Amino acid sequence: MTEFHNEYTWGKAVNENSEEKFHSNFDNAIEETKKEFNQKYPAIIGGKDFFSNECFQVRSPANREIIIAEFPLCTTKDVLDAIDSAKNSFEEWRNSSYKERIQVFRECADDFSKDKFHLAAIMTFENGKNRIEAMNDVDEAIDFMRFYALQLEKNEGFCKPTPHPNTKEKTRVVMRPFGVWGIIAPFNFPSAISIGMTTGALLTGNTAVLKPSSDAPLSSYYFVRNIFNKIPHGAINFVTGPGSVVGNALIESKDVAGIAFTGSYDVGMSGLKKFTEHTVKPFISEMGGKNPVIVTKNANLDSAA
Repeated sequence: MTEFHNEYTWGKAVNENSEEKFHSNFDNAIEETKKEFNQKYPAIIGGKDFFSNECFQVRSPANREIIIAEFPLCTTKDVLDAIDSAKNSFEEWRNSSYKERIQVFRECADDFSKDKFHLAAIMTFENGKNRIEAMNDVDEAIDFMRFYALQLEKNEGFCKPTPHPNTKEKTRVVMRPFGVWGIIAPFNFPSAISIGMTTGALLTGNTAVLKPSSDAPLSSYYFVRNIFNKIPHGAINFVTGPGSVVGNALIESKDVAGIAFTGSYDVGMSGLKKFTEHTVKPFISEMGGKNPVIVTKNANLDSAA
């Protein structure tokens, strides 16, 4: 069985006295990343790139003049198409071997590990994190993929024999996937949280529609781009746009079996009430978390507030 070790890129650099190499690699990645600015990126629906005439710009929070990318403003219809695609792919994906699913995510984690300086450099521009925090975010996404895969392996796909009541009976416990999951991800951890939630859903045989933060969609786009050709088309979908349209369409759909949400308390509680109004369905939420902000004496206090 594969052992789990944290990726821990910056920590290893410190322990090995190779901080200079870390910074050199990051500097090179920054320069390469700048060449990718201001490109149009698609949503991904049913295993195909989806472009729209209506787009929104992703700008760096550190310098609003920097246009990092453009993504489609998906409509309610686009989201419903993505949900249909995920629903149609569910039986094929749920019936795949749990070992096959584990292999997919271990391969994706290895790919991310090889490309982590590039992915972290994207995050410094897209999210505004410093390079160490950005690398930690990417490392955590890698850790989620590997750790969740290990848990599925240890538990034999969560299908286990149990003690038999008598010699004429055989019993087992089987954990079954729910169906289509809507993943609504935040700005503050654009790789770790969005990829962690989506990995949990997909590894256990569910299909997913991922809605990233409109302020930081590029980090999770690279995850979907890496994985969507390794699994049935439609098992993972990537839809971009405002929460008032894309998020609401996911929450209000009767074909979505579960929601994983990270964001504000108000939006989360509103979503929980809507999603569970007529039936009992899982709504896994983390709400109201705050990242600290350092305010210097030269800061604009109104902007900081």
